[in-house]
Amino acid sequence: MREGDFQVGDRIILTVVSNAAHTDTLLVRAGRVIDLPGKAVLPLTGVLRSELKDRVTAEVLKYVKAQEIEVTPLTRIAVFGEVTHQGYFAFRSDLPITEAIMLAGGPTAAADIERTVVRRASREYRSANEMRQAVASGLTLDQLGLGAGDEVVVGRQRPKITPIISTAVGLGASFAAILIATRRH
Repeated sequence: MREGDFQVGDRIILTVVSNAAHTDTLLVRAGRVIDLPGKAVLPLTGVLRSELKDRVTAEVLKYVKAQEIEVTPLTRIAVFGEVTHQGYFAFRSDLPITEAIMLAGGPTAAADIERTVVRRASREYRSANEMRQAVASGLTLDQLGLGAGDEVVVGRQRPKITPIISTAVGLGASFAAILIATRRH
């Protein structure tokens, strides 16, 4: 809580409507600060997502006469595993987990959504069972407690025949062929 929700590298979409709409993507830079219109610098240390709009609006209105201000924080989440386009994406925190998977190109033919997990710092943060429930409930990234750097790993279908069974069947077929060949001679 002391550090807040924002980390260096996070992005925030800012739209200021005065006589025309102006949209910019702000980057949280070293020191956890963002550069606002009017050459203002706003520190984000200790700021939560829920507080961001009020903080940014108050600061922007000091320098710009605006009719409306929209502030949309983005969270860097990785989508790996069985998706068409693996990688890191900047998502709105109110985006459902299923939409995040679809924005990564959607599941591949080998995907098993029911085996999806979330990793944080190389450890499982949300189990496959938790993710099944999240998908069924339509939970958002924020509702799942996902933060910058978390990895959504879409699971892979289990092979119908395991390699051990495949090897055993192959060996059995080979022995059968040898027996048939030796009995004919």
